[in-house]
Amino acid sequence: MSHGPDSTTPMPPQPTGAAARKSGGRIAECLGELQLFLRAEGLEGWLLHDHRNQNGLAPHALGLEGRGFARRWFYWIPADGLPALLAHATELEGFGELPGDACPYEGWKGLRAGLEGMLPRRGLVAMEHQSMGGHPDLARVDAGTVELVESAGPRVVSSAGLVNRFLGPLGAHAEAMHALALAALVEVEEAVRAFLSSRAVTLESELRACARRAMAATGLEGGVAPLVATGPHTRQRVLCPSNERDRTLTAQDLVLVELVGRVPELGSPCAQRTWMGCLGTPTPEQTTAFACARAAREEAIALLEHRASRGLRLLGFEVDDAARRVLSRGVPSARVLHRTGHHVGRLPYSAEACTFDATEFHDVREALPGLAFCVEPGLYTDGFGVRTSATVLRTDDGVRRLDPGQDELTILKAP
Repeated sequence: MSHGPDSTTPMPPQPTGAAARKSGGRIAECLGELQLFLRAEGLEGWLLHDHRNQNGLAPHALGLEGRGFARRWFYWIPADGLPALLAHATELEGFGELPGDACPYEGWKGLRAGLEGMLPRRGLVAMEHQSMGGHPDLARVDAGTVELVESAGPRVVSSAGLVNRFLGPLGAHAEAMHALALAALVEVEEAVRAFLSSRAVTLESELRACARRAMAATGLEGGVAPLVATGPHTRQRVLCPSNERDRTLTAQDLVLVELVGRVPELGSPCAQRTWMGCLGTPTPEQTTAFACARAAREEAIALLEHRASRGLRLLGFEVDDAARRVLSRGVPSARVLHRTGHHVGRLPYSAEACTFDATEFHDVREALPGLAFCVEPGLYTDGFGVRTSATVLRTDDGVRRLDPGQDELTILKAP
C-alpha cells in the first residue's frame, strides 16, 4: 500500500460500524459531562490530534499511551452526537475500543476528505494549540495542522480549559501512585543527608553521585536527574552537572536537593520534593530568605484553602501574585525568578493544567477540585538561592496536604 499522495480522487471515508465499539480512556469515562461542558462553552467540539507523540495529551486522554502510532490521527468529540476516529487504515485496529465511529484513511487526500466530512463547517473547535505562545506546555498541535483544520470551515481555539477540567485532576489510583513515588523520594533525601553526615564530603559532584545512586535504587522514572547544588550554585534553577561546574563545599554553604520521579506505570503522576540544608550555622540573610520563602508557600496554600472552603473560584495567577507579595518583603537584594507552583501530572514541571503563575505566563485557569499542585516559591540573591516545596490536593471543600514541606533549614555538620 502506498503511503504517499493518492493517484485517484478519494471518496470520503465511511464508518466501519464502530458505533458498537465500547468506551475506553479518560475521555470516554466522562463523555456526557464533557459534551455538556462543550455546549455550555459554545464550542462545536474538541478535536484531539497526534503524530508520533508530538501531542502526548491526545493518547493520554484516550488511554492510548505507549501504542506508538506512526501516522497522523484525529479523534473528534462533538458537543452533540457520537465521537469519530480518523486514523490510517493500517493502524485503525490498534486504537482498540473507543466510543463512536471509526473512519480509515489511506493517503493525504483521504485524510483531508475525512476531516472535511467529520468537522463542522463553522463555529469553534478546541485543540491543543496556543496562539502567541501563551502556554508552551499546551502548544502541542503545529500551526500547519491548525490551518488544515480551519480550511474545513471551523476556527481553532485553545483546549486549555478542557484539559484543565477533564485531564488534570488526579484520580484515586493516580493519587496512590503519587504517594508511592513521594515515599521513595523521601528515602533518597534521607540517603543524601546520611551521606553528608557520615563522611567528609568535599566535592559537590560526590553529593550529586550519591543522589543519583539513591534515585536509581528506587526504580522511579521521570526523565529528570536529581538536582544537587551547593553554595552559589543554588542560584541556578537547573544546574547541568559538569567537571567545570564542580566545587568544593565550605562552611555556611547552603545545600539544595530537588528530586522528581514517578512510579513506572502509564499515566502515573510525578512527585517532587525539595530539601535544603546548611553546612554549619546559617547566616542571618540565609535564615531570613528561607523563612520568607516558607511564608510565601504557606500564603499560597492558605489562599487556596480559603477559596476552596467557601466554594469560590481561584485562578492560577492570583496564587502567584499572593506569594510574590510575601516574597517582596524578604531580603531586599533578593529577586523572584520563577512561578510559585505547578500542576502535579504525568510530566515534570507541567503546565498542562492550572499553574500558580503570573510570572512566566499569565495563567487564568481555575484551581479546580481534584487538581494537585507542587507549591515551590523561591528567592535568589547574588550569593545563593532558596526555595521550599509542599504538595497539596484541592478537594471539593478544602485542601489536603500530600507533602507538608520543610519548615526550617536543616543544620548539617560543617566541612
